[in-house]
Amino acid sequence: METPQIPGFSSLQAVGKGPCGTVYQGTDSEGQLCAIKVLRTLAVNQVLLKELARRRGKTGIAGVMVGLKEASLEGRPAFLVRTWEESSLQEKFFEFMEGEKAWPFLVRLAEGLAELHRNRIAHGNLKPSNIMLTAEGAPLLTDVGLGVMPGVHLEGFSDALLYAPTEQLRHPEGFMEEEGYRWDVHAFGVLAFRLLNGGKFPRADAVFQKVVPDSESREMPDVDADLEGVAVALEANPLSAWALPTEDEAEKERRHVVEHCLALNAMERPPDMRQVYRRLAGIDERLRATAALQEAQKGHQDAEKACGRWRKGAGVLAAAGLLAAGGLWGWREVSVKQLRELAETNEQAWVEAEEREKAVIAEFTEVRSRLEGELSAERKTLGETQKRLTASQAELATKLRGIQETNVLLAEWLLEEGVPGLPPLIERPGRLALLTEKLERRREELLEIPGLEKEAAHLRLILAELRLAMGDVERGREDLEALVGAPESDLPPESMMRARLRSLLLASEIEIENEAEAKRLEEDVAILEKELAKAFGENRAGLGRAEAALMVVRGRVALAEDNPAGALTAFYSALQKYQELSRSFPESPAIYFTLGRGYLEAARVAEGAGAADNAATLRKYAARQFLKLAEKTGETTPETEYQIASASAAEAVAKWQAGDTMTASVMAEKGLGKLAALAVKMPGDSRVIADLAEQEGIVATALRDEGKAEAALKLLRQALARLKPIVQRKTGDLELRYLLSSLQWQLCGLLGQMGAGDEELELGLEARENLQGILAAGKMAPHPYLVRKSLAYLTGDLGHAADLHGRKALALELVRESVDQWKNLNEQKDSAENQEGLSWAEQRLREMEN
Repeated sequence: METPQIPGFSSLQAVGKGPCGTVYQGTDSEGQLCAIKVLRTLAVNQVLLKELARRRGKTGIAGVMVGLKEASLEGRPAFLVRTWEESSLQEKFFEFMEGEKAWPFLVRLAEGLAELHRNRIAHGNLKPSNIMLTAEGAPLLTDVGLGVMPGVHLEGFSDALLYAPTEQLRHPEGFMEEEGYRWDVHAFGVLAFRLLNGGKFPRADAVFQKVVPDSESREMPDVDADLEGVAVALEANPLSAWALPTEDEAEKERRHVVEHCLALNAMERPPDMRQVYRRLAGIDERLRATAALQEAQKGHQDAEKACGRWRKGAGVLAAAGLLAAGGLWGWREVSVKQLRELAETNEQAWVEAEEREKAVIAEFTEVRSRLEGELSAERKTLGETQKRLTASQAELATKLRGIQETNVLLAEWLLEEGVPGLPPLIERPGRLALLTEKLERRREELLEIPGLEKEAAHLRLILAELRLAMGDVERGREDLEALVGAPESDLPPESMMRARLRSLLLASEIEIENEAEAKRLEEDVAILEKELAKAFGENRAGLGRAEAALMVVRGRVALAEDNPAGALTAFYSALQKYQELSRSFPESPAIYFTLGRGYLEAARVAEGAGAADNAATLRKYAARQFLKLAEKTGETTPETEYQIASASAAEAVAKWQAGDTMTASVMAEKGLGKLAALAVKMPGDSRVIADLAEQEGIVATALRDEGKAEAALKLLRQALARLKPIVQRKTGDLELRYLLSSLQWQLCGLLGQMGAGDEELELGLEARENLQGILAAGKMAPHPYLVRKSLAYLTGDLGHAADLHGRKALALELVRESVDQWKNLNEQKDSAENQEGLSWAEQRLREMEN
């Protein structure tokens, strides 16, 4: 294997290899040993690594992570240089499995991870080989942010998969949503279980032991990185039992903490390692305090028993002395001298017994006094605590109300688009679902506390908005209907109105199936129009946006009624309202965002009405509004960058549809770089992937026209490979399906030119089925006119291809369908294009039938 050249470092020798890169031992310019990790750029997220390095550099986490000497994440090759440590936990794993070593090591490791989390860094790649050991055996962490991360593809196996939780394996994008802290908790739990249980994995041990790397090796086993297979194995196996029982109370509690870390449900684990460390570190302290209290109580009891014994002994001794004295006085032969000696002896015994009793009583009094003092101090502390609790309870309702008001504002942000620095949740169903689950639990908790019904109603309103944003119209409306008219529904009118508007907008987008539904929506709009002014009061910006939203609903209803002219009028009215708002409130970035989105929606309507020139102009206006948004925010967030790139991409599409292929291809080529960079910053975002695929299709057209068929073919296959998984995941998104069909149709034509007839027909028939399904859905986006025109062209082209390849019956079926589609289009709009299309299809059909 060729050794890479790293400036400033020499004597490189490979010492380990994994899916993320190769580790070399080398020396720096001063002759110091160091570890150099040369990264495989396809297997790492360089943007993420730079952000983690920034956080680490800013905080300087000494004693927790291996020292980083140098990093080059954008060079060729990309590499990280750290201080050299002789060994890792992987090589010393079995040494630390001894009981007296395991727990102290694990507590120190938990402390290090807790410090990492305190500095907003999740490791995400915890495994024995990434825990280096100092000369004293203390853990130092390395390779943060590598492995199963968003935006990367692991071609090889890493034993980090054996420590990862199921949600990391299936949804690595969660790291960007700060789920990585709970991933570290799970990995720590697996590591702790193995060290304490003879190396056994907590789940799927029989499977995992076959692929776990040898303790002496730095190489990974030669197996596939089957992330789903590992996740299924974890879910299919219960938690293993501990190998040995224990009567040690501290050990029992520590094991309970480890089991808590290993919960499959992420929400049942501790939220981060700070909590895990506090619990582990507090076990010994709490048990020592309990033992001290028991010892004090035992001392008290012993003192009471001792005092009773001395009292009894003194009484017996005194009685014996009296009896003896009486007997001696009755004994006539005893001399007076002897009597006196006996009396003195009895008296001395009495005095000694009395002194002993006094000493015991004094000791008991001292112990009792000390215990009473301790009890008094405890009572005082308890009293102060009770006072604080009482005061806290008195403030609780006020605080909760304040929290609820904050929650309302937070929900408003979460569902808002275009707020700088705050990513929207639109297109993020996973995060919305998680947030909804959390808020539902909070609402149930509030309902259990008397007097907090209003606060619970606040949360139900937020839940309604979240469900509506997720597209769950039924449950969102259930929540709203339950709130309207209820005793505790004295909620902010503006919040209620905002939720009702969201419900109406969503209904107008996905529910207009017939005339009755359109009429009901018109009635709903009329009702809300009467209540808007009262609900928003002095909030002119909110009122203006609400009025514009109602105009959008009117436009959608007009579209459902096949009235594109009326729809455009309504959308233009909405745009006019937003333009007024942008002049009145120039400091509001959200208005520019909504205005840009409004232009794009109006552009789609114009396309459906066949007004391609108007659509191109509207898309240009949208791009300008998003540029203004970037200027107003003062800082460019990935979301703002996307909206600007998306608007420019949409303008390129409009130019392409209007026949200006040259301008469109130039714009698309410029946009490809921006969208590709955004795909790294926003991994898994379907909007970015769709726009990127669409621009690749435009550039492929230009390449084909330039005679570069191979380059065009490669680009189209790449675009389809990006888009297909997203369409399969979001089957209900008709616009994505329409884009997929368009690219398939484009590729068909290219395959036909290159003589790949069988593949052309197979792909074309798949595109036809897609378009037919979109048309059958009866939705207005994409507009049925556009879908029908695509079908007319596609079936005509496919019929011609089938005829050339001797498939007569299929050719006749396809061309007849093309004729029917063109006839329908001519009935909707008398245009030269439609007449020409019908004439061509009918001519081809006559030729085939003769």
